[in-house]
Amino acid sequence: MGLNKKPNYNAYWDSCNLSQETPWFPVHMNRDRYQIILKFLHFPDNMLLPDRNDIGFKLFKVQELIKHFNAKFKYFYHPTQNVSIDESMIGFKGKTPHIRQFMPNKRHARFGIKMWCLSDSANGYLCQFEIYEGSQGRRIGNGRSYTHELIIRLMTAADLLNRGHHLGIDNFFTSIELLEELFSENTTATGTVRSNRKGLPDVCVKTKLKNKELIAARKGNLLCFAYQDNSRKPILLSTASKAGLIDTVNSRKQPVTRPAVIHAYNQAMGGVDLGDEKLYMYMAERRSLKWTNKVFFSLFGRAILNSYIIYHSNTSDRPKLSRYNFVSALESMTSNFVPQKVIRRKRTRTEMEAAQMGPTLLTQTVAGHPLDGHDLSKLPVGKK
Repeated sequence: MGLNKKPNYNAYWDSCNLSQETPWFPVHMNRDRYQIILKFLHFPDNMLLPDRNDIGFKLFKVQELIKHFNAKFKYFYHPTQNVSIDESMIGFKGKTPHIRQFMPNKRHARFGIKMWCLSDSANGYLCQFEIYEGSQGRRIGNGRSYTHELIIRLMTAADLLNRGHHLGIDNFFTSIELLEELFSENTTATGTVRSNRKGLPDVCVKTKLKNKELIAARKGNLLCFAYQDNSRKPILLSTASKAGLIDTVNSRKQPVTRPAVIHAYNQAMGGVDLGDEKLYMYMAERRSLKWTNKVFFSLFGRAILNSYIIYHSNTSDRPKLSRYNFVSALESMTSNFVPQKVIRRKRTRTEMEAAQMGPTLLTQTVAGHPLDGHDLSKLPVGKK
């Protein structure tokens, strides 16, 4: 349905308009059966439902989905050196167990369920994710902030610490304590940082710079960098880059000179946004009153995107299939399965006559039967 988008589900089974008919859908499944499956689609065992005050109550209905997809995403792919962590949204405006969020900067879905995603910056592959449970579901430990704990938890779950990866994060996550701990785990990081974070050097925060002027301060392996870009003055922290300028090319393949820290940040950041851009190109999203269905179809679409990224990175096909042709190939695999139709046999003449005679009265009962001892032949037959 992501390749052939129509206004509603019924349009896929519509056979009145020959120019818009799609025979693939009615051949493989009846429309009513498909809608019934959507209606009763359910994942957990309600007998194990925790108390409302427990931390795991909000995501109980999709917890098994989260575990399954995270395990598969981790098993089938190991990311390149540059990875990034950012938020993503699953669009939904209905009722949820207090996990719905509003993010005005997300154009595809301002209202919905927020996800923390760890993605490969090179191709947008989703390596690991968490669904945000709200402020009451925050897990904080060892004196860390929530964002600090979240970064370490995602990197640990994806098994990316102590492997030499370079992490890109934005100013919502970046702090001096986080970058120092990541560096102790053999993981470098680069990210923008808010000017009111504790521990930043005053020379980078308070110094007024002219346009295109830069200033840097270093403490051990940690570099603090400030750069005046017209009216903006971004401040970055990095354990992977040196201060100074570097010759590189821009998106139009034109040679440019820019700060080395900015170049490292651009290389590491943007994996989550790249994955969202690819996802919503062929995403089969439909309105639903059940938030669990929205989560399921979003994760299912991300699994298909991940499978294409794996194919594109490892195939020897020349030329490589486009994503459209790849998804079409997946559908062709399912087209070989045609469910056996139920053959409805007409009743014979003898069966029809027996049905017209009505039910046969019992004149005898078996010992132990509730009606044992009653004369069934004297019971009134009733009007025909």
